[in-house]
This record gives sequence, C-alpha cells and structure tokens, in this order.
Amino acid sequence: MSFASPQPESLCCVPRRFASEMLFRLSRRDSAVQCSRAGKGWHFPLDTQLHSTKGEGLFFCFSISWGPTSRMLAEKRGAGDNSVSEAVWKEGTEREDSMKTSPVPFASLLAGLADPASQVRRKTITAIMRRRNERAQAFPCLLALLDDPEDQVRQAALKALGQLADPRAIPALQSLLTHQRARFRLLALRVVVQVDHRQALPYLLTALHDRSAPIRRYAVTRLGTLVPWLGNDPDERVRASLATALRTLDDAHVVSSLMAMLGDAHVQIRQNAVWVLSALDDARTVPALIAALREETDGVIRRIAVYALGQLHDARAVDPLIAALSTDPDEWVRANAAWALSRLGDPRAFDLLIAALGDGDWPVRANTAMALSSLGDSRAVDPLIALLGDATHHVRANAIMALGRLRDARAKEPLRVLLADPVPTVVQQAKEALAQLEGLR
Repeated sequence: MSFASPQPESLCCVPRRFASEMLFRLSRRDSAVQCSRAGKGWHFPLDTQLHSTKGEGLFFCFSISWGPTSRMLAEKRGAGDNSVSEAVWKEGTEREDSMKTSPVPFASLLAGLADPASQVRRKTITAIMRRRNERAQAFPCLLALLDDPEDQVRQAALKALGQLADPRAIPALQSLLTHQRARFRLLALRVVVQVDHRQALPYLLTALHDRSAPIRRYAVTRLGTLVPWLGNDPDERVRASLATALRTLDDAHVVSSLMAMLGDAHVQIRQNAVWVLSALDDARTVPALIAALREETDGVIRRIAVYALGQLHDARAVDPLIAALSTDPDEWVRANAAWALSRLGDPRAFDLLIAALGDGDWPVRANTAMALSSLGDSRAVDPLIALLGDATHHVRANAIMALGRLRDARAKEPLRVLLADPVPTVVQQAKEALAQLEGLR
C-alpha cells in the first residue's frame, strides 16, 4: 500500500493475521494509529477513519478515508512508504498516552472470535477484555473457545473467563481440569479459584492427587489459605461444605502426601500443609504434627500444630504439649499449648498451667486463665484471683471470665473491686461474672 497519493477514500488490504490488531488501532480517533508486526507494518495518522471491513481469503480489507493530516504527510514524505511511516510512527508514539476506548462496534469484535486465523481470535480476546463495560457479553463465545484447536487461543479464553469471574464457567472447565496436559489443568484450576473460591474447594482437594508436582503445590498453597478462612466463615452452610469436602481426604495417599510436605524445604508449603492437616480431624496425622511441634523452626507451623493436636484429643500429644508450654520460645505456641492441654483434660497438666500464670508474656497468661476454667478445678481460684491485678487488661478480662465459670464465692469481693477498673471491657466482664456468682455464699 502507498501513502504517496492517498485518495479521499481507499481500500487497504493486509494479511488476516494482522487484522485484529489493525482493527483495534484504526479505531482510535484521537491519536496517530499504527499496526505493526516484528518491527514492520502499516501506520495511519490521526485523521484516518475506518468505515467498513470484510474478509478476502487470507486478507482483510479496510475501507479508509484519509484526512488532511494524511495528505499533508504524503506530500511532505513523497519519497515513499517507509519515510511516511516513520513520521506517522513518531506522531503515534508521542500521543500514545492519550488514546481512548475503541469505538469499533462490539459485535464486530465478537465476530473476530470466529475468525479462521488463530492469531486474530487471540488478539480479539485481548481487545474484548479491554471493554470493561461490554466484555461480559462475550461470555458464551469465550466458553466456546475452550474447545479451540489452538493452545494459545484456549489459554487466552481461560484467562479471560477468570477475569469475568462468572460462576457459570465452572461446569465448562471440567474437561480442562482433567486435560492430559498439566499446563491446562493448572490454568483451569487457577480460573476456578479466581471465579469462586468456595466452589473451588473440592477441585483443590482432588488436585492433591495430581501427577504434576506444580499442581499439587498450587493446591496445597490455596488450601492453606482457604481452609482456615472458610473454617471461620459466619455462614454455617459454608462451614458444613468445608467439612463435607474435607472428608474426601480420607484417602491414605493424600494424607501421607500432606504429611510428607511437612518436610518440604519451602516454609510456605509446610505452613499450608499443616493448615490442611489441622482441619482433617484424623488421628493418622498425630505423629507428623508432634514431629512438627518438636522439630519445626518456623513458629507459625508450631502454633498450627499445637492447635491441631488440641482439636484431635489424642493422649499421645500430652507430653509434647507439656514440653511446648514449658520451653517453646514462641509465646503464641505456649499460649496455644495451654489451650490444647485444657482440651485434653489430662490431670498432669494442672500444676504446669498454674505455673504458666506467671509467664512473662501476656498471651500465655491470658490463655492459661481460660484453660484452667475449662478444667473446672477449684484449686485454680486463688491463683486466678491473684491474676486480677495483672498489668495487661486482656489478662484481667480472661481471669474474670474464668472465675465466673468456676462459680466460686471467694471471687465475689475481688471482682467487685474491678467494677472501678479504668478499662470499660474489664468492668463489663466483672459485671457479667458477678451475675454468674449471684446467690453463692
């Protein structure tokens, strides 16, 4: 094509594989327009306007009107295409930041998704996803492209569906979640998580079986994020769904794989694995959790392991938990150990818990107070009364709640003193505890 003597309206034909990019560029009215491929291409100035398009075999034809800028550049650069292209390229580069949304009819872009050339289909997906207010209309067409014969088109369609975040896409992803190629299985799994993390849970659990190590790592990572979050969801149906989904992990191979991940070199993998194990309520995990508590250098993992051991009510955990409460350097591990020991209810823990009321870190003292109330032993009353003078209001509040639960009349007068505490929450807790002790002598 030549810029040397443009007519008021002329026809420009380009290879079909460049058509989508050119269509997008030509539609920008406020900037010089360029369509290029590998550093070579066709360049159109500011006042070039697109009127119509049609396909001609391997080529795409554009009906174009050339404005004054085009004619001026042609006269100034009469030497030919290259010199004119360079001038227009400079103009387009200078004004790139001011480009506006393409006015190409959205229906024209949708038609491009059915183009015989795979590059056109792929670039059309990119152009469509730039249309934030209209791109949802492309949902059915993007679903159809999941069966496209070209890998790059299928991948582009998958990523676009993830951006749309429409839950209707999940059933259509089933075939790709079991695709023979790991790249597609992983991408499909990522899209499911992106679209709806609640619905993704069963697929993530299934992915723990996958023969591809990257997919298993991704599944563990996402589960490590979702399990604690969904486990605390305020909607009981979500929590019930989580429990139902986790039952699918009864498979010994999956449990052993998760336990093996506790020895992974990457701390994030170990953290996520222990989170999932903590939600299983499976006695087979006890040895691995005890080993993590004793040997793990990461404090977060030890905290989760202690919590999980408390949930399992397994007597094998008593001695490791006693050791953790006595010697672990992480205050939250010691605090969790106090809670876990109260859940197990072993009488050997009582004296150690009383001693922990004098721990130098307030989280340990606060948790220990509540742990003693769970044991229901009246010998804890006097040590808890002494804790009402603690400098940290969280500790005072927990000591008050513990005394209220133990329902011992000896706590009445000390609790009345705290009605004048400077912290409103402490005062409120004292009132509630005194109400619990009403009528006791």
